[in-house]
Amino acid sequence: MSYEDAVAVTMNYVVAYALLFCVGNLKSDQTVLVHSVGGGVGQAVAQLAKTVGNVTLIGTASKHKHESITNVTHLIDSANDYVQEIKKICPDGVDLVLDCICGGDANKGYNLLKPMGRYVLYGMYRI
Repeated sequence: MSYEDAVAVTMNYVVAYALLFCVGNLKSDQTVLVHSVGGGVGQAVAQLAKTVGNVTLIGTASKHKHESITNVTHLIDSANDYVQEIKKICPDGVDLVLDCICGGDANKGYNLLKPMGRYVLYGMYRI
């Protein structure tokens, strides 16, 4: 592995760890929505979330990435109306949203939160 690849992998996991545990305060029996779960940080989040007991992980990703994503409880095509799909899965809402998309998706994700849920914006793909 090149030094560049090693640094990239390490940084994905450092960011994912901070998002889940330092900022997101993930605990067992919670539900997490992760946008762009097919990316480097998203994949690291998916793997690290599985280290906590009984976490439901909902991920959004482009359809062409679905085959390579395995550590997600529910995988949703980001091009579809994922809000309605998530409401079917979690009628009471989700505990934590990790959003690197921003833009109009911020309001969608915010409205999916349970009371006292946490919404974490990072990366800011679209501002």
